[in-house]
Amino acid sequence: MPYTGAVAQFFSGVARVVFGYLLFDGSLVTFAWSISSATLVDARVLVYQQTRSVAFGSHALLGTVAPSVAVALACVSAGMVLHLLIPVSLAPLLRLVAALSPLRLVWYMSPRVARHELLSEVHCLAAAAWMRALRLMRPARA
Repeated sequence: MPYTGAVAQFFSGVARVVFGYLLFDGSLVTFAWSISSATLVDARVLVYQQTRSVAFGSHALLGTVAPSVAVALACVSAGMVLHLLIPVSLAPLLRLVAALSPLRLVWYMSPRVARHELLSEVHCLAAAAWMRALRLMRPARA
């Protein structure tokens, strides 16, 4: 099919307009729900297309994205726990700074636990950041 991508884009646009019209009342929460609902419909259309065009069904897709879902759930769960633990009386910027190190640790360790394919990329990113930090800590030459 030559216009397979156009069909998916069409359904995506229609779903976003319909759910935006039905659910959006001007708040950020209903905007998020309308986009999320439209994405669920759009995902179903994409899975149907993939099943018919390239024989890549729902089970194969879920098996492929399972490590990413595990990493996302770990990070969201850690963020929710930190939101409950860090006092609301702190300024918002201080709350973010307090949550930075634990969330960074969860973000770094969860791909290792989930055996994510992008773990090597995370290691390259961490090594580059470490080298940059070491270069900044080096005393200046006269």
